[in-house]
This record gives sequence, C-alpha cells and structure tokens, in this order.
Amino acid sequence: MMRGHTSRPRQTGALFQETRPRPHQLFPRDKDDREPVDERDEDESD
Repeated sequence: MMRGHTSRPRQTGALFQETRPRPHQLFPRDKDDREPVDERDEDESD
C-alpha cells in the first residue's frame, strides 16, 4: 500500500514540476519557443 502511495506523488510531482515552469510544452503551436526554452531549462536543471 505504501509503495503505490509513494510512487503516485513521486510521478505526479515530477510531471508537475516540468509542466509548471514551461507551459509551452502543453501548447503544440509553441514548439518553436519550446526548443530554446528546453535547452535553457536543461542547463538550469543540471
């Protein structure tokens, strides 16, 4: 029971963190803006 409970918030938290700072990922028409933003985000995450 604890296993599933910990796995759930973990996956959701990671998805939320990535979708929160860069909302363009949800927008397909912002692909051009997503490329440069992704590169900068990756540097910060590293």
